[in-house]
Amino acid sequence: MAELSNIVEVYISRETTQIDTASFDKPLFLVELPDTVNNTDPMNPVYTPADVSQRVRAYTSLTSVGTDFGIDSAAYRMVAKAFSGDQRPSTVYIGAKNTVETYAQGVQAVLAASNEWYILAIDSKSATNISAVAEIIQATRKMFFASTADAAVINPTSTTDVGYTLSNSNYDRTVLVYHPDAVTAHPECAWLGSQI
Repeated sequence: MAELSNIVEVYISRETTQIDTASFDKPLFLVELPDTVNNTDPMNPVYTPADVSQRVRAYTSLTSVGTDFGIDSAAYRMVAKAFSGDQRPSTVYIGAKNTVETYAQGVQAVLAASNEWYILAIDSKSATNISAVAEIIQATRKMFFASTADAAVINPTSTTDVGYTLSNSNYDRTVLVYHPDAVTAHPECAWLGSQI
């Protein structure tokens, strides 16, 4: 019997993009930039223009997020949730979208600016924005954590909510969390922070 090497030559090539392993513990939060930020304590607010010079910035402390985005911002609340547990990321990225961009456009711009993160969360809880971002993330090797306050997602007979839409689209790179106060509680950020 002839040996296989005398019959056919086999070449194995992996042409896939490798994800930097360090990126798995660095989430990115996409937020809409405010016009101004309150970077002091709530009793004595001082408002200054928001910094729009960088699309993506890395943060290792909540204080720095408060300085750049304000202590009453979605960015601050999201990072506070991610940093709230015993197990937490050492670094988070905040991606900025401006008010004229859609969330889909913001995600595309952030992807073009930085690939050093793996998990994405956005400050919007809109079903339209969640679906649009999920579609983009589905085509990448990243994950998207989102939350909604729409109680229809916990109704197994509903066919109009964002949970049904995501499931029906077979988006397996998106995690959706229901919370009645999702807009301010950002439960997905606490969950992803504890998993890193």
